[in-house]
Amino acid sequence: MEVEDDVEDGYDLLVDSDDDDYYDEEMEDSSWKVRRGAVRVVDSIIRGYPEKLQRLYALLSYSLVNRLPKETNETTIVDIITCLCSFIKATALKNVSTLKLKLEEEMSSPKLLTRLLPKLFINLTPFLLSSTIKRDKSKTATLRMIPNLHPLCITMINRLATTLPGYLGDHLELIFKMVEQDFNEGAERNTWKIDLLKLLVHLVKTHEYATYAKFADQLNSVSIKALSDPFHRIRSEGMEFVQVLVQRRPLHENVNLTGLFPAILSQFNERKNDTDLKTKVLTTMAVFIEHVGQDIPAESILQCLKVYEGYLDDTSLATTAVGGLTRIYGSPTSVKQCLAPQEVMRKLVSMLDCPGTEFVVAILQCLTKVCNTFPRDFILNENSNDNVSGVLAQLPLFLNSAFPQIQQEALELASVLLKNCAKTDVVQQLKVADSYMQKNFLEPVVNLANSNITQPALLTALVHLAQSIGMFSPANHSLSVQFMLTKFGEQISRLTSLEADKDFYEIKDAIPTLSRVCSELVLQLTRYGQLNSMDSTLETMSRELKQKDFPFAKRYLYILIFGDIGSRADISHLGDVFDVLMDHVSLKDCVLSDEYLAKLKEPATAQPMEVHGASSSSPLPTQEPVQKKSPATISDGGFYQLRMLAAESIGRIISGEPEAMIHELLQFFEPEYIADGCTNQNLVHYYLFQTLKQTVVNLVKVRKTEHLFKRIDELWRIIISQAGHKEEGTRDVVAECLGRVTFLQPEELVPRLHREGEGSWSLPDWKLDIVRLFIIVPITCYEVDTKAMTNVKRNELTRICASRLKLLYNRSQFVCAREKE
Repeated sequence: MEVEDDVEDGYDLLVDSDDDDYYDEEMEDSSWKVRRGAVRVVDSIIRGYPEKLQRLYALLSYSLVNRLPKETNETTIVDIITCLCSFIKATALKNVSTLKLKLEEEMSSPKLLTRLLPKLFINLTPFLLSSTIKRDKSKTATLRMIPNLHPLCITMINRLATTLPGYLGDHLELIFKMVEQDFNEGAERNTWKIDLLKLLVHLVKTHEYATYAKFADQLNSVSIKALSDPFHRIRSEGMEFVQVLVQRRPLHENVNLTGLFPAILSQFNERKNDTDLKTKVLTTMAVFIEHVGQDIPAESILQCLKVYEGYLDDTSLATTAVGGLTRIYGSPTSVKQCLAPQEVMRKLVSMLDCPGTEFVVAILQCLTKVCNTFPRDFILNENSNDNVSGVLAQLPLFLNSAFPQIQQEALELASVLLKNCAKTDVVQQLKVADSYMQKNFLEPVVNLANSNITQPALLTALVHLAQSIGMFSPANHSLSVQFMLTKFGEQISRLTSLEADKDFYEIKDAIPTLSRVCSELVLQLTRYGQLNSMDSTLETMSRELKQKDFPFAKRYLYILIFGDIGSRADISHLGDVFDVLMDHVSLKDCVLSDEYLAKLKEPATAQPMEVHGASSSSPLPTQEPVQKKSPATISDGGFYQLRMLAAESIGRIISGEPEAMIHELLQFFEPEYIADGCTNQNLVHYYLFQTLKQTVVNLVKVRKTEHLFKRIDELWRIIISQAGHKEEGTRDVVAECLGRVTFLQPEELVPRLHREGEGSWSLPDWKLDIVRLFIIVPITCYEVDTKAMTNVKRNELTRICASRLKLLYNRSQFVCAREKE
């Protein structure tokens, strides 16, 4: 079944006639069956033909909505609402992030649904509220007694909130009024209340605070009733709603939520709750104090902390209790109300050797927060218990753990401990530094730095430890940046091959982790004027890179480090760094071993080239010698990987300080540079344009593309000059560069691109492959800036592509004619 565009609305029975006497009483008795059948057919069409949803909206949606307040048959009302739910479900986008763009389209399904909402909610009012101006109370009460009708309305609103997250602000008043009324009158089923609370959680999560701020009293009232309900599941959902309510409130909003505290506290002190509800209560109280702690009396917070401390000995609730303490002690709004938890510190340190991964992780997180919040009380303990010694004894065990989350939290605690000891007490600082020098601590840390870490949080924790060691190690102590760089590099220093070998490929995936950690250490050094400054360290590394006999693995690592540091600090004044990276991009002789240079200088052999369409008796065309040993083959010693890596690093360095470095980059595209000091010039242009591509990508990331606009003419000339390069891979990357540059300023550069294309076809035949450029451009633009396309007429791009395809067609006819001759 298909819905044709020119078919009139065939569901006239869904629309009431203006004449109320149109149907006599006898006809009305049976007509509801026809209407109900028609509604079910519409529902089937929606489910079966989602691609025609826009047309179905135009034909049927308003008819369905307009029928709601006039329908007298209860089962038909249920079917109409079910059909509308199908409309909403079919409108939902798989990728919600594209909703904003869809709403800008006048005839998109989400846009049509938003237009329908005002009428829909008006006509739903009798089924949502117990008294309205359109129906008398007795009839509304009867409608609300229809099985599943009210829950069905709740389901519809929930689907609306899922389909249009954040776009129901104009209708929240009616929804909140319905929820409050249901809780005041007492919903007929507990599941109704649970569904209502879940709906509230979803609405509050997806809407800006300003859209529901004026309903704060209503929401607080519903929360209190839910927390006081005798049914435990309703209380549990009420706790969830309270958490979302306080978390979504901006700190600058002066809204009094303390009225909820007595209701939460009554459940907090209730010992008869089951374990699941106690867990939810403990979490809710911690979240509430975390966000509203400044408005709660200090005595009440101390009372709650005592309760949390009491649960530390309960195996089923200890993890939740520790998590609650972490929230409270880590919150700036509640910490002023708390005293230093001496007893809690002592107890947590003593529990570090308890079994259970989740429990140990919770303790480590709590100790990290307490050490940050109360550093003097944690480090300078007045009692005989030494918290620092207790932690240092356990850290090596946690760093050797098989669970990454335990390793992560141990690294975070180690970095915080060293930082706060440096700020608090020299003796404890020396104790921590001496402990970190021990083999049982260093070995797991070095192993982590030389491993392929796939969890971002674990890598971040390792970087934090490197920062602390660089910033807070004692003066003149062996635990220094240079010491750690040496330790981290010991494993990779064992690889002495000058080319990529099997051992290199075994550790290749771990090198980015090592680079990230080493970069963080170097960044903690002073910039100028000292022997071990950052600049002197980078200059030493660049000198080592220039050596022909420098190991391949360390060469790979150094190039990565230059990119990591250059993206975060200005190293534009270090010309040697930029030059040595460009030498790797161009594969200059100065960075190649003598053995590898000898391979490149071997004479090339000529090979015949097959010509499609030529007969076996026809003479073969002459061809220039083809070099067998291409630098992009397996036998190239891995140098093509270094070229790509150097291109990426240069792009990152330029993004750190683009003002002067873009001009310097463009100078390397001049012919005299390419021919200078380079035995093998194969694919030089390819890697140079890869460098330019990485530069554009990184400048877009840091929003510094204005530096490209200043040199757009020079940049455009360089790109266009190589658009017809004889090597296909080079043409592809040139096309991508042109596409990325064009869509940085599409309104100005797309027409210019068209003009360039129109003048290019008188060039030699092999330049016809430039057609790829015009295909890649519209694809590339979406990676750079999605909104850029809205400023360029689609007709412009269509005209470009059409003219290129026409030319390609004409060229194909010409080739076929030549072959026939």
